[in-house]
Parts: sequence; structure tokens; C-alpha cells
Amino acid sequence: MPSESQARPRPLIATDDVDLLDDLLRLSAAAQVEPDIATSLAATRARWSTAPIVIVGIDVAQALSNAQVPRRASVIVATQDGDDASVWQLAVSIGAESVVVLPGDETELVDRFAEMAEASAVPGEVLSVVGARGGAGASSFAAALATTSVANGLQTSAVDLDPLGPGLGLMLGANGTEGLHWSDVGRTRGRVPSGALTTGLPNVNGVAVLGWGPTISETPWPGSAGAAIDAMRRASDLVVVDLARSPSDLAGEALSRTRAVLLVVPRDIRAIAAASRLLRLPMFDGADVRLVIRGPAPGGITAEEVQSAIGLPVVVDMAASSGLDRDLESGIAPATGGRGPMA
Repeated sequence: MPSESQARPRPLIATDDVDLLDDLLRLSAAAQVEPDIATSLAATRARWSTAPIVIVGIDVAQALSNAQVPRRASVIVATQDGDDASVWQLAVSIGAESVVVLPGDETELVDRFAEMAEASAVPGEVLSVVGARGGAGASSFAAALATTSVANGLQTSAVDLDPLGPGLGLMLGANGTEGLHWSDVGRTRGRVPSGALTTGLPNVNGVAVLGWGPTISETPWPGSAGAAIDAMRRASDLVVVDLARSPSDLAGEALSRTRAVLLVVPRDIRAIAAASRLLRLPMFDGADVRLVIRGPAPGGITAEEVQSAIGLPVVVDMAASSGLDRDLESGIAPATGGRGPMA
């Protein structure tokens, strides 16, 4: 079986200019991308049609132009001499989409390398968690899911879409609020660079958390939640979303990317009734919703009775977590160390 580095497509750097090559290798390393290198026309032609992106030095660009190579997308000519008019003529002759002049255009080239790496990565799964009623424990279950995911070696992110909840960062044991929040991310449109986002988010016990910060910001713009979740999927194995119980565009954007919705239902009549009403909301139409049943059994209500009343499959039936409140007050995330029913 090929290794991960062998399986992923690699960009092609085509130049025999040592100084330019050093610059391009430094920029690819900044984007955490390992390129293939071609220093001749023959080596470049061999990879010309298969590389996801080709960065061409002016020396090889001239040879490609003379050889009349077929046009392809994602070709960039790189140069350290922006005053040489022949660079742009060569770029047109080989069908390059742009010319980057170093060092001025370094950021643009790093971004292109990073975008290519993200596009070739397999996106992570999204699991959304919502409570059947207030106090169901959905946020603590979402935190436990993220904590357990990290403990099992998965790159994990979490998204808080409940502005009036306790906050996923707090549930995970955050001591501060440094980093990006919805007030920073909620005014973006289009593709969000995953590396910049996940690096800028607060990291709480190994989980990159996108939350609301110390104050509730204005409602994020339409599309911003979906763009943020897409970026986090490209950088994570699992994205855990804590949904609010009220319908919103944010919830719709999350649900359209969700593999399964975990509906947390305490084992009581009120929760069963609330769950049934919640599931009538249009945002859950077509969603794969499964039950997480929590707590003791007052009145002898069984998991089978809860499942029969709501009509959905049960993922897990767990006992009450007696020490959960104490742990949360101490800044200990649910399921830390593999302890308790949550784990």
C-alpha cells in the first residue's frame, strides 16, 4: 500500500535556477507541501499532465515554449526579475495562468501550495449534537465526543453553534478565550484557508474550537458557518458541532455537511415529548438522526420505550455521570482519561 506522501499528488517545480529553486522549496515548506522537482525539459514533460500544479522557472518556460507543450490548467511562471518583459510573453506562450515575482508575491504562492494540499486531502467527518430539551447535556456530550476523539489519535475540531449555551471551550476546560471566534470568522465569504483557521482557533486540550468568545457577536453572515466547517474538515479527521435547538441558517449549513445527528434525550417523558417536536423542524428533514439516551430511569422508562416513542435508532444508552458537574467546575472535560459513562 502506498504511503500517505506517495498517495497524495505533489506540485511540480520546474527550474534549473538554483536561487529560484531554493526560494520555491522554502515557500512549499511553509505550506507543508513536498514538491517534485524537474530541472530539464524532459523531466518536466514527464510530469506535465499529472501534477496538480506546476511552478515553472523562466529557464524551463523557454524550453516548454519551444517544445509547444499542450496547454493545461494551474501553471504559474515564477521569476525573481519583475523587470524582464519576456517573462510575461513566455507565460502567455505556455498558457500559464499567472506570473509570480519573488519575493513580492511569496504569500500568493504559499496560498496556492496550501490550497492544492487541502484539495487533495480527504475531508473529515462531521457529527452534530443537539439536545432534546434544555439541560439534556448535549454540550457535555459534544465535549466528551471531542475529548474521546483526541484520545484515540484523531485530529479533532469543534464548532459551537449555540450562542446561548455554556460554550464548548468552557466544557472542554478552557482557561481563556485567546484566538479566533465567530466575531472574527463570521464575516467571511467563500473558501477559508484551513491551516490559517485551525492554527488561529483556541486549542483546548487538543481540540481546535470555534466558539463565541467572551461576548455574543452579531449573527454570522450566511455561508460563513459552512465555509468554516469545510475548512475545519480539510484539517481534521472529525468535526463535532454543538447545535442550538432553535432553527437557523447556521444550523442548516452544518446539517448539510453532517454525517449523523446525535440527539441527546434524557430518560423522561418531557424529553421524549420535546424530541418529537424538535424532529418536526424542517431542518431535520432527511437527516440521519440517532438517539443518545442519558440518565437514570425515573418511572422505569427503558431505552426500548424511548426508541419506540421517538422512532429512531439508539447509538448508546448511558447511565448518569455522577461526577460530571464537579469535573466541569474544576475545568476537567467530560470523558477525560477514559473515565465515567461519557467515555
